[in-house]
Amino acid sequence: MKVKSATLKLMLIITLVVVNISIVWPQSDKLSAGDNSHELTVYVFPTLKPLAWTSPASLYKSTIDLYLKTMFLTDHYLLGHMAVKLQTPLLDKPLLTAQTSCGMEEKRKLLFNEKIGLGILGAALKGRMEPADELMHNLKVYARRDKLAFIKYKLNEKSTRRIIDFIKMYSSNMMGRQSQSGFYGGSFWPRYKYEGAGCSAFAIAILELAGIQPPDSCGWKINVNIPMKLIGGKFNQGKKIKSGEIKRTLLWHSGEGEKNVDFVSYNIYDPTYIYDWINNKIQQLNSGYQVVSENGISGLLTDATTVECNEDEPVFLHNDSPDLFVATHFRENKEFRFAEISPDSLLRMQIPEILKLDPTSLTRK
Repeated sequence: MKVKSATLKLMLIITLVVVNISIVWPQSDKLSAGDNSHELTVYVFPTLKPLAWTSPASLYKSTIDLYLKTMFLTDHYLLGHMAVKLQTPLLDKPLLTAQTSCGMEEKRKLLFNEKIGLGILGAALKGRMEPADELMHNLKVYARRDKLAFIKYKLNEKSTRRIIDFIKMYSSNMMGRQSQSGFYGGSFWPRYKYEGAGCSAFAIAILELAGIQPPDSCGWKINVNIPMKLIGGKFNQGKKIKSGEIKRTLLWHSGEGEKNVDFVSYNIYDPTYIYDWINNKIQQLNSGYQVVSENGISGLLTDATTVECNEDEPVFLHNDSPDLFVATHFRENKEFRFAEISPDSLLRMQIPEILKLDPTSLTRK
């Protein structure tokens, strides 16, 4: 009996210790990057050689240098890339996707046949949502190259639902014949009706929707005025732009004159700028972010569960002042009619299965 009594006392002590630990542990100020919560990860793939945005000439030269350096390299994004992963109990599987174009053939035709010059920066191209399996492969490739960074956000349910609703509608056919994701271009903003996106705009729009875009993210953006003399093709009466003219232009337009006639104001989020920003934050002692590792890659983690998104603001907005590139896109696709989605219809909409990730691939090397 004494042995049994001693054993019972020992079991009771162990139980109390375990219970105490289980109560105290969640109060830790350290975030866990792998629990069963709403979690958004933004992956950033830099260019393998930086682009120089100081002038049209420097942009042309650095793009050619980048192309020559990577022309025989497989599994790479020439101009960098951004992707998003959403893990949440609200979805049956993790979502992993990005906005991308449909290949190089259309770009080559515009550049070498139609010679649209710097019009390629904003031209509307055929787009698609990048499948999860394809992205997962490239994530592993860039991780091995040590050319990958990420920001991970803990979200609340409202922000998570808003992101899911956006991706459902953006990737679905709401315009008669086409989804917004069917268009790719540097001038597009995916929250504007009838517009598609570039890869970085798609990712940043999701941060904006959730109310979690960093206040200093203005440093991620390129802002230049493209001289009209360097824009050709359908944007400028069929003019053909010679490469020599771009190489001789050492300044962007000053902005004096008439917008969309003398110049086009152009802005874009550069993945390489964001990649550098993340790595700078990792090196700072008091950046406000927790440094975490995922498959050997360092990134940032932050708790945004208390951030309230603006649920009263529509997911999709109207672009009241489209630039030359977007206005041309509107004219060419004026038969499209944007369908307003009812709450009931939204509930029935599904995220395409190809954008969902096999959960086992998250741990598979």
